[in-house]
Amino acid sequence: KVDEPIAINALKRFVADWQMKKDAESNLSTLSSPLPMNSSQFKVAIIGAGPAGLTCAYELTKLGYKVTVFESSSKAGGMLTLGIPDYRLPKELVEKEIREIEEQGVKINLNTTIGKDLTLDDLEEIGYEAIFIAIGAHRSKKLNIPGESLEGVIDGLSFLKRVNLGKKVEIGKRVAIIGGGNTAVDAARSSIRLGAEKAYLIYRRTKEEMPAILEEIEKAEEEGVKILYLTLPTKIMEKNGKVSGVKCIPLVLDGMDTG
Repeated sequence: KVDEPIAINALKRFVADWQMKKDAESNLSTLSSPLPMNSSQFKVAIIGAGPAGLTCAYELTKLGYKVTVFESSSKAGGMLTLGIPDYRLPKELVEKEIREIEEQGVKINLNTTIGKDLTLDDLEEIGYEAIFIAIGAHRSKKLNIPGESLEGVIDGLSFLKRVNLGKKVEIGKRVAIIGGGNTAVDAARSSIRLGAEKAYLIYRRTKEEMPAILEEIEKAEEEGVKILYLTLPTKIMEKNGKVSGVKCIPLVLDGMDTG
């Protein structure tokens, strides 16, 4: 009998949580010891301590290489730490994974920006014989509409980064979030948690076309986020140099476009 797809992600999460709990109870680690360094002490520099950079560092260390990761932020983990809210991905889980990678011999240098604090030439002079660049995609897209540079407008990734770093974020009682992806939904739900009385998610298509995870969309609606479908912002309104509203036009869904 076929009813619905196997929840692979949920099953993996259950097994991982079970293993972590057992490891904690027995005070044991399931990680194998790193292989000894090769005789040449081949050094590798990795730029970026996100998922790609940390995975590369872990795998190279298992092969015996001496690896150093350079991260411009004050925390390692990339989007896992800075982009995904704690209610979706508990930070202690990410921190545990990072500690285990460090225990394998990986050195992580935080608050170090390549191009500012060090250059690629500097890394070569220090003795790194290979450099892996894993800087990620931490820039949001622009709307290219009037009013986008007004005080009170902030892109989704910057907003979530400030929230995850514990920095103060000024939001009003009414918040508008433009977009339909996971970043937009995370920003909307985070706004509610920061005290916004009303949060509106403005999306140009219907619920069926939203790229965000369906479960996250439903949770956002349960928490009070109002989603405006088939709505296109054309201008961010201004009053005394600050945001006062968003001018939108209604849309009608037609054939697929290139967006």
